[in-house]
Amino acid sequence: MPHSTFEKFLPAAGTLAGILFAISGYVARTPEKASDNPVTAMSGYESQNLIALIAAALFAVTMAFFAVGIRQALRSGEPRESTYSSAAFAGGVMVAVTSAFNAWIMISLIDAVDGKDVPTAHVLSTLGIDSWLPFMAAAAVLLLSTGLGGLRTAVLPRWLAIVTVVLGACCLGGPTGFLVWFAMPVWCIATSVVLVRRQAAETLAPRNAQSVSA
Repeated sequence: MPHSTFEKFLPAAGTLAGILFAISGYVARTPEKASDNPVTAMSGYESQNLIALIAAALFAVTMAFFAVGIRQALRSGEPRESTYSSAAFAGGVMVAVTSAFNAWIMISLIDAVDGKDVPTAHVLSTLGIDSWLPFMAAAAVLLLSTGLGGLRTAVLPRWLAIVTVVLGACCLGGPTGFLVWFAMPVWCIATSVVLVRRQAAETLAPRNAQSVSA
């Protein structure tokens, strides 16, 4: 059965999500420590932070669509109840919501810095610095469920499924979670490419079967 344009977009959204995650994380210029003065630290980086803010918000959108694509792929390989696929979808939604909240904090921080409201900017800056905790919790659910589901259903190549499980475990290891933050863009793009190719193969299979029978 041929896939609709929307269905084709779902796994491909992971590539966009990976690019947007990298932009939002690497372009932003915000305080690195709670003791830093946000007004001073962010001065002169207005354009960069605006780009990072937009990228974070768009990442939340594309990640939500990608979560549906992951669920769809895992569900196709589950014989009975949708266990891994449902857990992976929940994790993807958690990651998207976390990113949306981070974008909310960022735009509020930018407004506070523009208004020279240092006390408020300090509070928002601290929230932004510590936002890694909810992200790691969300990423752990997404990665562990996707990796284990990929191994169980063979939807993902074995190497990618194992790497995904390892990244999910790193989310639970405290400092090792920072490896996930750097690896997340690459994981999104790699998983997206695999799922897009798998979807294309599923579309071609019926056509090849019809050609042989003819």
